[in-house]
Amino acid sequence: RQRAGFEFGDLGAIRHLVESVGVHWGIDGAHREARFGLPPEEGATWREGLSRLQLQRVAASDALEPDITTTQIDRLTAWFERLVRAEAIVAMPHSIAEWQVIVDTLISDFLTTWSSDDAEVMSGLRRSIEHLVTSSAAARVDATLPLTAIGQELEHILTETATSGDLRGGLRVCALAPGMVLPARVVMIAGLDDAQFPRGGGVPTWDILLQSRLDNDHDPLEAEDPDPREDALDAFRDAVRSASDALHISWVGRSMMDNAERAPSVAVSELLDIVGQVAENAGVVINEPLQPFAEELFAPGAINQSGSRRWADVAAALQAPAAPSQFASPLPAPIITTIRLDDLADAMRDPIKWHWTKVLALPTPGSDADDEDTEPVLNEDHDDFGLNRALLDLARSSTPITADAVRSRTAAGLGTIADVAVAARILPAAAALEAATNQPANRSIPVRLELGGYTIEGSLDRVSTEGQLLIIWWPSSARSLLGEWVRHLALCAVAPEGVDLRTRIVGVGRKPEQLHAEFRSVSNAREILGTLCRLYAALSANAIPAFPRSAFKYAVAKLKEKDAAKAAYDCWAGGYMSEAEGGDPIAARLFPERVLDEEHDPEFWRAFTQYADAVAVPMIAHLDSVLTQ
Repeated sequence: RQRAGFEFGDLGAIRHLVESVGVHWGIDGAHREARFGLPPEEGATWREGLSRLQLQRVAASDALEPDITTTQIDRLTAWFERLVRAEAIVAMPHSIAEWQVIVDTLISDFLTTWSSDDAEVMSGLRRSIEHLVTSSAAARVDATLPLTAIGQELEHILTETATSGDLRGGLRVCALAPGMVLPARVVMIAGLDDAQFPRGGGVPTWDILLQSRLDNDHDPLEAEDPDPREDALDAFRDAVRSASDALHISWVGRSMMDNAERAPSVAVSELLDIVGQVAENAGVVINEPLQPFAEELFAPGAINQSGSRRWADVAAALQAPAAPSQFASPLPAPIITTIRLDDLADAMRDPIKWHWTKVLALPTPGSDADDEDTEPVLNEDHDDFGLNRALLDLARSSTPITADAVRSRTAAGLGTIADVAVAARILPAAAALEAATNQPANRSIPVRLELGGYTIEGSLDRVSTEGQLLIIWWPSSARSLLGEWVRHLALCAVAPEGVDLRTRIVGVGRKPEQLHAEFRSVSNAREILGTLCRLYAALSANAIPAFPRSAFKYAVAKLKEKDAAKAAYDCWAGGYMSEAEGGDPIAARLFPERVLDEEHDPEFWRAFTQYADAVAVPMIAHLDSVLTQ
């Protein structure tokens, strides 16, 4: 990283950037053909991806990610070219003297030292190649060797060097071999299964010479022959004697296939026999559960307790009595007469997720809350969406944006590190939100609409004579636009006096204020809202194939008189550079083995088109100035 000129904080942004331009594997098409015998396709290679990145940079710098600078792109490209040149050099065979120069150059160009240990490792690598050159010169070896041969020899030399050092530091990890164990306060030995330790011993049936020597009681060489089994047992006894305060031995006591009991190593059995002669064996052997969600790991007062909240939920579910499945029969249709405007917007923003979390009351599969543990640590990939949502909620409620206010609205980890992370996020966001929301003469408009048996209640904030201002987190998406479309319809249906019936959507993120979209006036807003109310009532009883992104693509293609069915299917099924909306964990559970295709699943397709025609098509028809999707 340091040799490439990157800061530590650049790595995450660069990794995301490389993924966004479709880099997967291979230098270029010629490299794939020469190395793997595959067709010379340029797609998804490093060179093709970096070329696309350079084109984006030249065409419009605004297309780049917010955290990416042109300097970082130049450094990434230069680093890639250096790696390609190095790969081309090491791919060819060289003499040992030439390999010495190459290895020394690679160390200088690609590695750096942070501590004395790093410097010692690099010095050891240079000494190893020098030793190899000296040995080959003495043996008069002048042939060229490939990288694999040099690598194997260096690995052998470095392994011998690494296993011959003395104890350094407070923790040492080593193989259980004679002479490797040094005195320590605590000794921990793992892997003492009966089938794994000790290895060796016995005579192979094909070794007739060794068998004849062992049969001869007067063979003077018999006592000098090493016995791997006895050596391993001696090393175990040395390790036991070297522990001054505590000894911890572990082995797999149950089969992972059928939970059958498995015996420990004979060395452990002998040790337990000795312990039993001088003391009670009670409490010496502790049986750990095989599964991480076992009930014993979460029982009060247990010796070893798990801190994983996810596994605790699983253990609690296993202990609870069986409950009838929520999918055993259709839910009864609720009697809905009054709908809150915010609830209607949330349901239209992501209908499938809304049905799963609000109607079925099920947790989101794979959500960050499921993985949250009780240990006081901060996950680097903490709830980014939660932070953004908390910032928007504060802005919309005109509440001062502070770290405490954000922390009270989202779970961003525990400890001082989380406070620093939250503060770092809200400092630029607070300024951007203030700039975006500083609109004169904003007021709140109450909403109460009677629409054929349904009543919509709520309020519209940030309404001025120029229309309605809505704030979303940059960039916009099909889901965010669908949610704000509901509020725009409410504005057009209420039609307050002196207010321009249009809605401006402003995206706020790491960039300053940026206008993303604008909705024009809708003449039949009440009719469309009535349709949305009926859809809301249907979602309250049953899952509907309402895929927002697919409906967005369907509507755009339909209004442009293109193949709307293909556009919707491509978004639903995903592709080379796009995520499949139909592969969403919730959608996969609610609609197993369903296909968004009129020919293969006409009923499923018909339900989807009814949703798309009622919601997405009118929205796209009244949408202007979309900058991102």
